[in-house]
Amino acid sequence: MDRTVIAKLEKGTRQTITVGEVIVLARALRVPPVDLLFDLGGQEAIEVLPGVSTDSWDALKWFTGEADRLPADSEASQDAKTVQWYRQHDQLLADWWTRRKDLEISLGTEGRVWLDDFQAGTAPSEDITRRMIELKADALRGAGNAISLLRQQMLSAGLTPPSLGAAAQYIEPDQTKGETT
Repeated sequence: MDRTVIAKLEKGTRQTITVGEVIVLARALRVPPVDLLFDLGGQEAIEVLPGVSTDSWDALKWFTGEADRLPADSEASQDAKTVQWYRQHDQLLADWWTRRKDLEISLGTEGRVWLDDFQAGTAPSEDITRRMIELKADALRGAGNAISLLRQQMLSAGLTPPSLGAAAQYIEPDQTKGETT
């Protein structure tokens, strides 16, 4: 970014700033770009649209698609479904990872837990231990199915779902790999 652009912005002699410039400034200041757009906690209300003021948190949620309307402008709603799908995808994937780690821990500690219980005189039967692992595996499978269904919805809407990463790649339905039926 040119020094004259920064100087004009600081002096207030430049009336506009591009999205790219906001991103570059945010990176230089080591803050999220939305911090430059919304003064969280700094002002009681901000004018988010001409004649429409609201608190900065509600404005930020509307801007990012977390909210489908501004509280001060209840007539004008927006379709935030796309953003909500991507957020839901993140949540489902985080849940999948939690369930996967839980299963890995159970599989890795099964012998130690059994030995501890055995030494205490309360060793579980192999059937109980196996059933616990099966239940955790079923929960992991269910989390993967939820991700797969959401990704199919996203694809049907013409969206490209986010990457799953190598460990979760098996979840991905064939349609997301570029195959068409």
